Amino acid sequence: MSLAIGRKGRAPKSYGTPIRIVRFTESLLHDDVEAHVIDGGPAKVFGIAKTTVDRFRYRSKIGLSVEIEGFRKRCGSAKPRPVKLPTRLNVVVAAP
Repeated sequence: MSLAIGRKGRAPKSYGTPIRIVRFTESLLHDDVEAHVIDGGPAKVFGIAKTTVDRFRYRSKIGLSVEIEGFRKRCGSAKPRPVKLPTRLNVVVAAP
């Protein structure tokens, strides 16, 4: 399980379940956040587009195989879907 916290946030202690801590700037921490109810309690979850970009951004930490698997799951559906990208993406695309 991964948990995103602010740059100066205190990481919670894990009792049993391993937690991977990722530190985001405050602006990245609040972009494309969706509110859900999980097991009766409120939870904030990043949207699909931001999750895809963050998997690519942190591929050296989580491993390229995780990024490729996530990309295939996202794009491998039978019907293509349009995606609204988060507003503050710092993605550089190299020219061929």
